Amino acid sequence: MTEAVTEVETIAAPLSPAQSEIVAAASAHLDEAWMRDLLVRLVEIPSPWGEERAIAETLAATMAEIGLDARVQTIDERSANALGTLKGSGEGANLLIFAPLDSPFTGRAADDVPWVGDTLPDHMKAEAIVEDGSVVGLSADNPKAHIVSSIAAMKALIEAGAEISGLGEAPLDPLEAAEAGAEFSGSVTLAFGAGGAPANPRPDDDRPQTGHGRGCEFMLANGVGGDFAIVTKPGYAVAWEEVGVCWFRVRVRGVQTYVGRKHFLAYRNPIAEATKIITALEAWFDDYAARHTDGLVAPQGAVG
Repeated sequence: MTEAVTEVETIAAPLSPAQSEIVAAASAHLDEAWMRDLLVRLVEIPSPWGEERAIAETLAATMAEIGLDARVQTIDERSANALGTLKGSGEGANLLIFAPLDSPFTGRAADDVPWVGDTLPDHMKAEAIVEDGSVVGLSADNPKAHIVSSIAAMKALIEAGAEISGLGEAPLDPLEAAEAGAEFSGSVTLAFGAGGAPANPRPDDDRPQTGHGRGCEFMLANGVGGDFAIVTKPGYAVAWEEVGVCWFRVRVRGVQTYVGRKHFLAYRNPIAEATKIITALEAWFDDYAARHTDGLVAPQGAVG
């Protein structure tokens, strides 16, 4: 049995002067107002898992506007991915920047109430509220802010392209900037995937799968990938490892129970038996997490 890795050796790789110049030039082109306006637009497009087509089309159009080779990757009539690529010379690596584009809630009171409360809170409504420099609304922070950050980074890099290549001040129009800028050796693909939420179809949905990484799986099956990948997730740090997600269905068998016949038929209540397994698992989860915590990951378990 292979022993678990307890230490990871890393090699410091500071940016070269040229790379630092590129980062500084691109950072100067980050446009907070543009980012805020795009986030507001995305918040006001409901995109629950399995219904991402509208937001995918908006994102593809936005990526085309900033100079990316963009397209909608259709999964079915209601579900789609959005892809945008900045092509390089082919001499460098291909980088994939991925984010899910679906919301874990629908933004519709008919679907989400009363499970989330008596009414929809502001952060679950497809209505953006802008105040004190923040945007509040349906999935504004996760994942729509991740998407905006990814697109804004590419927009800034394209607009800084002319400066990077020594051609003078970058044109204001992103498409002109893309044409005038330096050709990068590698390519970057922004990939925004449907069905990222670990969710089963809603009761009125006859599709067998709408969540559980459906869009990412569809991308990989249809040739979208990279030599390296950055997955944008909640948090304020860069991590190079992450736990996966496993779902297990445990079925506890017994005898159907009814109080009127309990006194003269076989009695084995599966609900009572299931509680024994639940309490045992809950106690075991903490031990499992302690034994397998390593590096940046601490796997967790829960009965749901």
